[in-house]
Amino acid sequence: TLAAQRDLDVTGSLNAGHIALDIFRRGMVSGPIAASTLVIDGLGDLTLGGHISGVSELTIAEGTLRAANAESLGEGQIVFAGGKLELTNLSDTTLFQPITVVNSGSITFAGSGTLDSLINAGSDATGVLTAEAAGDLTISGQIGTGTPLQCFVGFAGRPGVPGQNPLIPARSIADLVRLS
Repeated sequence: TLAAQRDLDVTGSLNAGHIALDIFRRGMVSGPIAASTLVIDGLGDLTLGGHISGVSELTIAEGTLRAANAESLGEGQIVFAGGKLELTNLSDTTLFQPITVVNSGSITFAGSGTLDSLINAGSDATGVLTAEAAGDLTISGQIGTGTPLQCFVGFAGRPGVPGQNPLIPARSIADLVRLS
């Protein structure tokens, strides 16, 4: 576990079975990160300058994780437990990793973004996920097909695009967002 009350700058690589980064102000990891699990915690902002490899689960518990694109996050599952993910590349970015929302999370695309992910709640109707794109926001993945979210909200700088074969199972909009 690396905990930083002030700024944390790592210019080399991080390699361990489990890595927890507890950031209270600002952090930067320039080199690659190799771990089976990676937890981002604390109220601060962490910028990923390198890439993540071998991670089966990336948990964003609090604070904000900034990465250029989805490829730099590796291929493992992303778990939101109150944190934010900002993809800073202005080009079209596709988030393809499976996502679990334990309580809440948000995804921000600096340009146009596509959610081509399998997105589920940690337990039935508990997860709230917000996705926002400065350009188009395209949803082509599956939202709530395994465990329904309590709420999914999408914002786009330009009109949203449903994408090819999106699957958001619900008998009605009220069922999708669990309104009564």
